[in-house]
Order: sequence, then structure tokens, then C-alpha cells
Amino acid sequence: MGGNRDQRKFHLTNLSNLSRPKSLGGWGILGLNLFCIALLCKSLWKAIFGNNIWRKVIEAKYLDNKDIIVWFRQGSFDPPHGSAIWRSFHKIELFFLKNLAWNFQSGKKILIGLDPLAGDVTDLPISQQLLHYLQHIGIFYWDQVIDKWLGSIPTWKTDEMMGLYGDLSSQWDKVIMYMKSRGIFISSEEDHLIWNGSKGWSSVYVKDIYSMLQMEKPTPHENIFPIVFWKSNCHTKIILFAWLVFNNKNLTWDNLQKRNWCGPTICPIFILNEESNYHIFLVYPHAMKIWKSLANHFGLNRISFPSIKDAFQWWSEMRTEWRLIPLISIWAIWKWRNRALFQDRKESYTLVLDSILSHHPIRSPPHSHFNLKKHVGSSMDLSILPRAYFDGATMNGICACGVLIIPCEYQHIQISWNGGKGSNNKVEAIALVGLLSFSDFLNIQGLHIFGDSMVIIDHVKSVHIIQNINISGWLDRIASIWNSRKDFTIQHIERTFKADALSKEGVSSPNEIWKVSITVGDIQRNIQDFRLPGT
Repeated sequence: MGGNRDQRKFHLTNLSNLSRPKSLGGWGILGLNLFCIALLCKSLWKAIFGNNIWRKVIEAKYLDNKDIIVWFRQGSFDPPHGSAIWRSFHKIELFFLKNLAWNFQSGKKILIGLDPLAGDVTDLPISQQLLHYLQHIGIFYWDQVIDKWLGSIPTWKTDEMMGLYGDLSSQWDKVIMYMKSRGIFISSEEDHLIWNGSKGWSSVYVKDIYSMLQMEKPTPHENIFPIVFWKSNCHTKIILFAWLVFNNKNLTWDNLQKRNWCGPTICPIFILNEESNYHIFLVYPHAMKIWKSLANHFGLNRISFPSIKDAFQWWSEMRTEWRLIPLISIWAIWKWRNRALFQDRKESYTLVLDSILSHHPIRSPPHSHFNLKKHVGSSMDLSILPRAYFDGATMNGICACGVLIIPCEYQHIQISWNGGKGSNNKVEAIALVGLLSFSDFLNIQGLHIFGDSMVIIDHVKSVHIIQNINISGWLDRIASIWNSRKDFTIQHIERTFKADALSKEGVSSPNEIWKVSITVGDIQRNIQDFRLPGT
């Protein structure tokens, strides 16, 4: 998946698995082979049963002017050669003929026991013995066994009228009971062939043919990915990744070994175990802590499962909003694993837990009392997310810093700390260093930064370089992080609102100790005496 002409990537699963309906464990992707057959069936239907010039051409050229009914009962096209289109029709003739059936109207054209009936009349209980006897006494069509009509409802001939005795009599009684139970109605219209299973009596739909072709494919016997997850209000890429995990198709080291790849084979986070989906997502100690915290948060009574599939099956029976939990959790844990493996970043499981509770793919976030306009001003474009604000204040020669980070519309992070002694430019630089460091620590992508210090912002944008030896160290730290995060932007605004208030709160904080408050929806967590490494 994701390969191109210059770089080949793994085929994670067969297209035949993906083209299954979601109810049968696939992705519901259109299978081109089956779709081509469905289109051919639709074309053949129009050519044979359409009231157009092509029907006359086919009857004259290939059917020797025989009636369509004769060809239908013959069971194959004759001759097998002809134009390219006709040869294509030959490839699907068995499937096409098998799904044609008679729409019962008057019964004058339908042979008893030989011609298939449409609708519910598909498993007619008529034996060969009874069929041979009816043919022997000259009864071939359904209208010959109708005695009279009560309106449009037929009254069938009894066994005595037809001279049936013994087993044949009881068999005929079963046939009559069967026809009565199916509610057969007689009309003045002629019997006609239809596509059995189509939603319309007079036309054939490609979608219905394609569905019938899919149902003929063997159904997987193993557990299938619960279809309720496809209906979850979650990003499609996360649902697709959950499908890969459920079917053990994602590239863990045990799966890479099956493809003859050589690697460490051990988990990059917890190096004492071999890496597998079951280990990463269910039995890894920190993963267990995450599941336990989620269970406590949502009031669940189960956190351990014997397998990945059992876990998904259990979650699929939960409330609709809770079905997002396993999808987002395995996504967050997998990203955590990738950062440890490819970026050598050893992060605490609490950060993963916070990202699960506030992950942006949830399109219907929990109700929040957090008023963005109150914090950032009513004139700002609130569609710009994620965003952050920084500000600095000096009181009696003491620097105080304030930062407000808004990763998504229902989460915000407030930080205030004491920056020691210094000038206005120094405190603004320290505040920006703290913002960049914390955002990089949380791995926030595409952050839009706002501040009211034109001097610091112009320096970051290289519009006007500051020549101040007292803050050169802080400016170097800003440049180091800024150059590594090309996805960040910075913009000047007149007032930073909440960040300004936070900076004043930092005056009372111990030197270089951060006060962090993380709010997700209506839940707030306060982290006191926090010290970020490297700041």
C-alpha cells in the first residue's frame, strides 16, 4: 500500500479480501472482475429483452429466429462463436441463465416443475414421479391445473379431478398448499422472464447483480471485523488501521519475519518481549495502564482479553460513543510505538492517555464548557487549529511567562511559570521557548502560534535580527526548535488574552517550575511542579 514506480511497498492483504462487503469482513471496495460480469449481464439483458433493434439482430443472427423462451430452456447460447461482444456474453451465460426466473401472471407459458418461478416460489416441492405423471396425462403448464378463479385468486384442481391416488395424491396436496401459501395471483398479463432477486420486476440493476455475485463467493469462517466500527464517527484511516490490527496484517516484527525480513523482533518500548499485536496493544504493562485508566474513566468492568479479536467483539457490543475507544486507543499506542522505534523518543504513557481522550479524529467531541472566544477573542478565526499563544510579563524585575495551547476545539493546555529576572524581550523569548518545547514534547503537528511581541516574532521570521547578548542563548533555542518544525507558523496579534493573564500568574510560581493545567472537555487535570527536560 502506498508504493509507486520507484518504491515498492508491502501488499498487506489480498484485493479479494478488501472487495468483500463490510458485513463479510472486507472494506466494501468495488471488485472490478465481478463488476465487469455485472455490466455484461446488464448488457445481455438489454440485448435480449429490450424492445430495440439489437434484439432483432441477435434473434436473426445467433438464435435462428427462435423465441427467447426456447433459448432460455436450452440452457446455453448457440452458436458459441461470433462477434467479440457475443463471445463475452458466452463467458457469463451460466450465471445469467441461472438467475432468470418466471414472473407468474397467467401461467400459460410456465412449465410445471421445469421453469423456475420468481420471488418466494423457488423451492417447489414437486417430485419427479409426480411430474412424469402430469406429463403423461398431458398437463405441462400451470394454467392447466387451475380449476377456476375467485377474482384474481386461482382455485387449484383437486387430486380427484386429476385422477391422483396414494402418494401422488398427498404430493399434489403439498404442492397446492405451497402455492396457496405463496399468495399466487392471476392476471390478464402474459408470463415473462425477470432477473430473480432484482428489486424491480421490469428492469435489472447492476448493483443487484453485483450483490448476487458477491454472495456466491465463499464466506470467511473466522471472526469478521464488526461492521459497527465502520459506522463509528471516526476518521476512516483509523478504522482501516483497526481492521489491519484485527486481521493481524499491520507490520509488527512477527509479521515482518513471515516476509523474511530480519530485524530485532523485540518490542522497541518494552524490550523483554517479542513484538506482536497482542503484546503491543493488550499485554504490554503501560498499555494495560492505559486500558485500566480508560476503564476507570468510563466506568467499564473489563480490561483484559485473550485475543485482539475478542477485544474488538466485546467493544462492538458497547454503547455507540464507547466504540470509538478501541479505535483511537490502538491508533495512539501504535503512533507511540513508532515514535519510540523511528525517532528514539521515550514518552510517558500518560501523554498517550491524554491524546486518546482528546484525539482530533473524533468528529463529535464530548460537550465542553471551554469557551474559545473568551480565551482568544471574538475577532479571531476559530477554524485555525491547532493554535497557541504566548506572552511574558515583568513585575518588580521578575519575569513571568504564560502559554495557552489549543490542540483541538475541546482541549486546552494552560502553562504558567517563573522565568527569573530579566527584561521584556527576555521574558517573551522564554515564553516562546516554553511553548515550542512543550508543543514539540507533545508532538503537536501544524501548530499556529500567536504573540504580541513584534520584536521576537520578527526575529523568528528573520525580518529583523535581535543583537542582544543577554538573550542570545534563548534565541538560539528558539531557532533550534523552529528550524526542526517546518509545519509551525507564527503571527503577531495585538493582545494574547488568556496567555497575558497566565503570565501574571507565573510571578508567584517557584523559579523555573511550571504549573500545567490540561482540560479535555469537562475534565481538568492539574500538574504541579512540572519541570520539562531541556528548558
